[in-house]
Amino acid sequence: MSNMLGIFAFSTLDRMSLISRESITNIDKIRDFVRKLPGTQGSKALLSACSWVAERSASPRETSVNLCLALPTRVGGQNLPPFEANATQPLDDDASKLTVKKYLVPDVYWRSNELALEYNSSKHHDTEDELETDMEKITAMQQMGITVIPVTTRQFNDFDAFDTIVKRVRKVLGVRAQTSDAIQERRSKMHAALLEFERSERKQPSLIETARWKYLIPRLYYEDEC
Repeated sequence: MSNMLGIFAFSTLDRMSLISRESITNIDKIRDFVRKLPGTQGSKALLSACSWVAERSASPRETSVNLCLALPTRVGGQNLPPFEANATQPLDDDASKLTVKKYLVPDVYWRSNELALEYNSSKHHDTEDELETDMEKITAMQQMGITVIPVTTRQFNDFDAFDTIVKRVRKVLGVRAQTSDAIQERRSKMHAALLEFERSERKQPSLIETARWKYLIPRLYYEDEC
């Protein structure tokens, strides 16, 4: 469901490359659809998931980060308050002098607390221009009084490092943590499961490599040429 709510798709040629697109659906549409089918198997679970899944994730890794933050404690999440993913944030006059962008798009944003979590991917933010744009984004948000907490790929890959960052998030939000050895074990397992799901998705054949498209593409090209 998270991928359907996201604003990305895998390239047809390469599972490591992403394509920007609008989301296929949204949470309100899913809720409306499920409510029209009362008693359907899995409907209660789907409605429950709608209360913590985030819309507008821009990559598989952002999806994993968002799920770790939002999932309830009982299933191994951090159970943080609702946030916006990749929501537009207008610039004020001073902040607009610090970036070439017309507006900002925080990766994760608690608007009422003016707190942003920025995921810095080594895959999609590795050119000099991209790194400079990311830094401008952070300084512009800070200029507007937004607290910005960065998360690197390496930090998210390490559960203990990510958990330490979440502690800082909780402190800024003023949210107390539910914690025990059992809870931390569940969170660690969920974190590992999401990372493994990411890896399994990357290992899937690209669309162009699937049997149906190997059959269709030569014939589609042939028809176009005719």
